[in-house]
Amino acid sequence: MGTENKYGIPNIAKVSRDIFYIGMLLGILGSIAGIVLMVLRVDLRSVLPPCVLHSTVGLYCPGCGGTRACYALVEGRILDSILAHPLVIYLAVGYVVYILSHLLDIITCGKIRGCYFCPYYWYVGIGILLIQFVAKDLLLLSGYDILSVI
Repeated sequence: MGTENKYGIPNIAKVSRDIFYIGMLLGILGSIAGIVLMVLRVDLRSVLPPCVLHSTVGLYCPGCGGTRACYALVEGRILDSILAHPLVIYLAVGYVVYILSHLLDIITCGKIRGCYFCPYYWYVGIGILLIQFVAKDLLLLSGYDILSVI
């Protein structure tokens, strides 16, 4: 494996494997937290404070709808998740692909190579974030509150 890839990231294989281990740890911790919340019957939508920007100005911030999107995704309502905050489904699919590819890399001893980190994934995510932010507020200003129907 080369020490640098076309994006100029030195030792990309090690960086990607480190990101895999961090992702596994965060996935395990997130799963434990989700199980605890389910067992205690805590609904974060009723516990978290409302968005300050939406409460004061009436417009949505770039993160508005994220919690609803996570709940919709967990409940299997994919379309509602995408409508509430498309970045959630993008990150969830990216996470699963990244983790599974590295698990296959480990299981097959490198015959199936894991995904390498690529800065373009971040650019696509930022693009999704900005587009949904502007679209939700334009819809809101035109009289349609997309988050109220989810």
